[in-house]
Amino acid sequence: HGQGAGEVPAVAAVAAPEAVLDLVRGAPADAIGPDVQAALGVVGVDDQAADLKALADAILEGIQQRGVVLVTRGPQYVLKVAPGLVDRFDATKLRELLGPGGGRPQLVQGKLARPRDEAVDELRSRIG
Repeated sequence: HGQGAGEVPAVAAVAAPEAVLDLVRGAPADAIGPDVQAALGVVGVDDQAADLKALADAILEGIQQRGVVLVTRGPQYVLKVAPGLVDRFDATKLRELLGPGGGRPQLVQGKLARPRDEAVDELRSRIG
């Protein structure tokens, strides 16, 4: 499938709610980049009723299960790793970059212990 082990993963930052909705509606993965190896999708939501885990699932589907997705609302976060990438990116280890929380290798949730932008930069450097 053209997935070279030595390629540097692309980083995709998804910020606008419309972009999130497009992903949720099943926008093609090339909206994020045609050669995405392991994208980092980052989404901040304000909607208090939003289900962060469901949103993370939808975005992961939008990037065709080829990435790591961080969804935040204020200090709350959900980090989800595509099933095929858990051996490379264990969410319980990536959690150290974000803040206290709990979960399993594919999904963790908790509270950010640092500014969101710092946490995202750390994630980018770990995944990239």
